[in-house]
Amino acid sequence: MNTHPDDNILPPGAPCKNGNFSIWWDHAAGAIRGFHETYLRAFLAAGGKYDEIVLDVEEGMDIFSIYLNPGPTPECVSARFKAIETDARFPDVLRDMEAAGFVTPNDTSSGWLERAMQTNVTSGFDRNTLAWNVVQGARTARYSNTSFWSPSQATGNKQAHLTDYGFSQHSSS
Repeated sequence: MNTHPDDNILPPGAPCKNGNFSIWWDHAAGAIRGFHETYLRAFLAAGGKYDEIVLDVEEGMDIFSIYLNPGPTPECVSARFKAIETDARFPDVLRDMEAAGFVTPNDTSSGWLERAMQTNVTSGFDRNTLAWNVVQGARTARYSNTSFWSPSQATGNKQAHLTDYGFSQHSSS
């Protein structure tokens, strides 16, 4: 879900193997929603029935995803954080992170977000990392809901459940 080219926030020439990266998945969620709703409508029209949609989305916006997915170099990690901190949509995300306990440093010069995280996936999690993961986990769940749960509801199958191994089960019951 995080590789739709229209969601990419990395600048051209960023030092990353995978040229697409973002924590804003609006285009991907919309494309997946359209495909999924079309598929479910055709499936139901053909006499198919389902009571559960089971996912294992291996993409996210958590710290693990930024540092390790798909095995970026330190230069790529820096480019990802820089692209996030300079995106015009980031102040809204930052407000949510601050409400969850994120502490914005006094020095917000270039590269401040990466410095504020002060971690990698092997050094343990500090307050900022935990706040980041809480907010990004909720955002990832909302994009998953848009992509998979909402289309199921739109087809009229109100009894179906949606489960993603990384998130809660959603049910109309």
